[in-house]
Amino acid sequence: MKENILERLERNELVAEPDKQAFRDFYAVARQIKFGRICPRQEGYIFGDYKLPRCTSILQYDGSKAGALMEWAKRQVSGKIEDLLLRTLSEGKKLTASEISQICCEGLADPDRQRDEAADVGTGVHDEIESFLTDFIQPEVAELSEPVRRFAVAWKRSGLTCVGTEIPVVWYDANGQGFGGRLDILAYKDGKFYIGDNKTSRSVHNSYGVQIGSYAAAVEQMSKGAIKIAGGYIFHIPTLETLNDRQKKEYDKRGSLIEVRNLEDAFGYYRLLLGLYNKRNNKYF
Repeated sequence: MKENILERLERNELVAEPDKQAFRDFYAVARQIKFGRICPRQEGYIFGDYKLPRCTSILQYDGSKAGALMEWAKRQVSGKIEDLLLRTLSEGKKLTASEISQICCEGLADPDRQRDEAADVGTGVHDEIESFLTDFIQPEVAELSEPVRRFAVAWKRSGLTCVGTEIPVVWYDANGQGFGGRLDILAYKDGKFYIGDNKTSRSVHNSYGVQIGSYAAAVEQMSKGAIKIAGGYIFHIPTLETLNDRQKKEYDKRGSLIEVRNLEDAFGYYRLLLGLYNKRNNKYF
């Protein structure tokens, strides 16, 4: 049986009453945010008269992340085409022009296929984590999937207590330009609020910290400063079987719990990306 966000807040004796009221006010704002079409070709977050792009749409303007994604996609395409060609040739078949074209098409589609499969896995893990955090009676660790078992261990290590999950947030400036997103976890510890973000990707990217910095600014703006975000945590829980040697060494070194620091600097960088996004989407004709 799940409890809703406010029920969970009221039951949490660790949260001070002024902080409970600050969260109630913040959540009242969050409930006014809707997700929908903000222009003919894009979906995002709608808050009153504001139509705001997704936080992750702005993060695509981080050159380091875009470059890494491009290199990954090129490796996937070439690897898939090579695999299909070698498999066909090993069977002694002669390839026609149409068959070569089909192989190339399959290779080009492979990054999208892997992305969609990873998204499905990530959605399942996120849903399981939400259930783990919001059930009155948490299941035995043995009943959880392998990635979520690692999350449960990291969650215990963090010392956090969950206040809310999957909460929509928005941030905008005086010109009405900004972004929207959805918090995985808003948590509380030692009289302070923290943000948690669940990631199932194979590697940890700097943009994850930038994303938490942007969400922290959104929470603080929506709460009119009543909620101050003291820090953030990335819960990195990839499927271990999919990691290559470098990724496995990186994961073994960092583990599932990664603390995010310098949230103000992270948001400062995010605002630069937001400026690039807005300039890129201006009409110059």
